[in-house]
Amino acid sequence: MPQKPPRPFRWSYADTVLHRAKRISDVRDIWWFLRWLAGVARLRFGLGSSVAPEARSYPPRVSITMATNRPETVSWAVDNVRRQNYPHLELVLALHGDGFDDGRVNAELARLAIPARTVRVDGAANLGDALAAATAETTGELLTKMDDDDLYGTDHIRQLVSAWRETGARLVGKLPEWTYLCEHNVTIQRYSRSRTRHRYRMSGGTMMITRADFDRIGGWRSVPRGVDTWLLDDVIAGGGLVYSASGCGYLVIRHGRGHTNDRKEEHYLSLAESVCEGWRPSLAGIPDVADAESFPGFDCRSAS
Repeated sequence: MPQKPPRPFRWSYADTVLHRAKRISDVRDIWWFLRWLAGVARLRFGLGSSVAPEARSYPPRVSITMATNRPETVSWAVDNVRRQNYPHLELVLALHGDGFDDGRVNAELARLAIPARTVRVDGAANLGDALAAATAETTGELLTKMDDDDLYGTDHIRQLVSAWRETGARLVGKLPEWTYLCEHNVTIQRYSRSRTRHRYRMSGGTMMITRADFDRIGGWRSVPRGVDTWLLDDVIAGGGLVYSASGCGYLVIRHGRGHTNDRKEEHYLSLAESVCEGWRPSLAGIPDVADAESFPGFDCRSAS
């Protein structure tokens, strides 16, 4: 088992503010930054949302949006969707770039018992544009983003819908509590469950928002990376409450190929609160649903 390197300086509230301030390039950005700062202050001091509450139907129809530029992960991604036990779902999959065989993709989607369709996105387009193309084809009241290369438990969507309904938050998601590092063959815990609360950090592959709120803040930013952070920040700047639940039912997989976040595995090891050898999805509340060796093309190794 690898030794944990010394913990780096923790990302603080001041660091977050400074990072957002660096986005300012004109007067409109100053106004956005001030609104974001006010929104973060409301979250930090428990003042709630500045947006009027709305009636919430149940159970809402949920549209899953997903973008992939890796043909080899389509089967894995479809398995994540097929595993969900929430009854009112649809999938819109953006095929980002070349290399996708229509026959194979359609055969994978045919395994689903829910409506599923694809949209083609030019490889020159950025990730934000690919997600926007998928979202434009959705019909659900709630939108949620899933990544093509992580692992999701059976109750993942149901847990997000419950959090959305019970908290009144405009945007809900999960902490990236558990991460599997392929190169080191370890499963690490990055956050403890006790830190679950209204906060301004969550995993982009778990975000859920109503279509009305999504349209109200302007949708996905046309950016190549950080698209999830922009969505979160735009909700906060709009006065909306955000809620990040624990990471139960969700396992981040770092495989070193094609991440928009290109940090090395050593970075995540340095943040770990605990390190367990091998492929351990059960730590994230996902028992025996997949084997690391079935993860396509990334040389992940199962636990010994």
